[in-house]
Amino acid sequence: MPGELLTTEEVAKRLKISVFFVRRKIREGALPAIKLGKEWRVREEDLDLFLARFSKSPLADTAKESQ
Repeated sequence: MPGELLTTEEVAKRLKISVFFVRRKIREGALPAIKLGKEWRVREEDLDLFLARFSKSPLADTAKESQ
């Protein structure tokens, strides 16, 4: 069974970030999404992959070191 499709609002709420950031990442191509009508949807699997890539970025390493 395929994963759930999340709205940009649901993604933002899960990550505790703004909807604008989610939409920007979709627009940049960093977060794959599907456009259904006027709304964007993100597959849970794609969100997991996005988070895995982000957690391996040098920026994330710097944040971990400062804690």
